[in-house]
Amino acid sequence: MNRLLMRVAAAAPALLVACTTPTVNVTQYDLGLPPASAALDQRAANARTLAEVSAPAWLDNPSIAYRLAYDDANQVHGYAQSRWVAAPASLLVQRLRERLPITLLPVIARADTTLATDYLLQVELDEFSQVFDTPQASRALLRARATLIDLRRHELIAQRVFEVQRPAAPPNALGAVLGLRDAVDEFITELLRWTDQESIRAGAPLPQG
Repeated sequence: MNRLLMRVAAAAPALLVACTTPTVNVTQYDLGLPPASAALDQRAANARTLAEVSAPAWLDNPSIAYRLAYDDANQVHGYAQSRWVAAPASLLVQRLRERLPITLLPVIARADTTLATDYLLQVELDEFSQVFDTPQASRALLRARATLIDLRRHELIAQRVFEVQRPAAPPNALGAVLGLRDAVDEFITELLRWTDQESIRAGAPLPQG
């Protein structure tokens, strides 16, 4: 009996701390609504299949990443009380779904799915973070590699590395979200314009109408 009382007494401080520790509220963010001016030139769009967007292991989580360039840019930090609703690669895929014109009946699917489409678009997300140049000034940085493959000829058409930087203000988690949202929208506009130009250059017929 004495041993039982001693165990309860020893555990009491830990129980007290657990009961009095406040719950930390974590704010979750997505990329918001797509821009109203996101329509593409329908004369220059082609059917495309989008492979799953890939990312390095350090981006395979919902952390909002930031780097302190004025201290050590090689270290990746994450906000403790703010998160994305999903990993950045998933957010990018969702944004691409929202941006592709419905009237063109674009195909969004996994790369291993058999579909009647002309091109495979692969995207590798290399950087998706907020960079602090000073404690008071930050910018959003998105870097990605795109690969366009002709599925009819089974050959590589083109590759390109995209780098988009946008102001991230205020210099906190909200600024990171707003800046990276703008960077994603600019990246997708450049990406789809590039795929259209490259597919046309490769000899794809333009849609009629």
